[in-house]
Amino acid sequence: MTTQAHELDVLDVSKAFVGTRALLPTSFAVKKGEFVTILGPSGCGKSTLLRIITGITEPSGGRILLRDRDITRLPPERRDIAIVFQSYALFPHMSVADNILFGLKMKRVPKEERRRRFDQVVAICGLESLVTRSPRQLSGGQQQRVALARALVVQPALLLLDEPLSNLDAKLRETLREELMALHKRTGSTTLYVTHDQSEAMSMSDRIIVMKDGQVVESGAPRSLYMRPRQRFTALFFGHTNIVPVDVDGDRARLPWGGAVALIEKASGRGEISLRPECLSLVADPAGPGVVDAAVFMGADVHYTVRIGDHLLRVRRGSAAPLAEGTRVSVTVDAPVSLLAAEPPGAADATVEAR
Repeated sequence: MTTQAHELDVLDVSKAFVGTRALLPTSFAVKKGEFVTILGPSGCGKSTLLRIITGITEPSGGRILLRDRDITRLPPERRDIAIVFQSYALFPHMSVADNILFGLKMKRVPKEERRRRFDQVVAICGLESLVTRSPRQLSGGQQQRVALARALVVQPALLLLDEPLSNLDAKLRETLREELMALHKRTGSTTLYVTHDQSEAMSMSDRIIVMKDGQVVESGAPRSLYMRPRQRFTALFFGHTNIVPVDVDGDRARLPWGGAVALIEKASGRGEISLRPECLSLVADPAGPGVVDAAVFMGADVHYTVRIGDHLLRVRRGSAAPLAEGTRVSVTVDAPVSLLAAEPPGAADATVEAR
């Protein structure tokens, strides 16, 4: 059974090429108006999944429902899906206006309705002064806005964005990321965004689906995945962290250097937790178990490396009253954490890792 609030349901979709399983059975749903990001490293299966949803690639198994309609075997042009590619794929011989109107003409939308939609999307995307130009006369950011306008004007049930910022420089990426978020709020479009960039995923998404090796590792709200990941891969993929072994007794995890941290669930036995550098506090303490090995001034923050016995911890704190190298310190954890899922047999055994 599907939920009517879902615009998209991906049900056990898989893909096998000759001698290769590119995508293991994968299931997830996207709600109406939701901005969901598929995040993962190169080769994790996210591009294969996107091509299956658009109809470019046929799945080996499973079904895809769009607004409760089975579109698994439909050709791309009958799926009510619009996509913005990494390259934007604008027609170079057409003006901006003709690029935007192309999809409406193909769908034989009446002329008055075409004009109404065109005026609306041009205003939303801030293209009023560019409609007579050709794509070659536009900057990368302007081309991206045209590609978005062309996708939005057909009012699709689902908007797919395939790494649309990856070809831009860092400053322009940040600016257009903010524009995309504002555009999503204005239009309320149901959006599936594909990227390998963690900062894009965290800043833009209502929910993130993390993929690795052709399968979904876990999904959730950005803050939850960052602060309380359930999987080791997720913890490390989202940036610098400390993977620390603990002894668990109920809702407390005993740290290897003494003291404990609160868990959001109850468990028992041995396990691992992820401690973000900014969630650790340092206090100068002549009797403390830790020693500051390194202190690197980074402006607003100081990045510390703290040695506690055999363990090295990354800690990030504000730059007011920095601690000098060699200072003996106590280390405490500021917030409850989740226990990471057990690693499969043969996984690397490391007490503290950072990425």
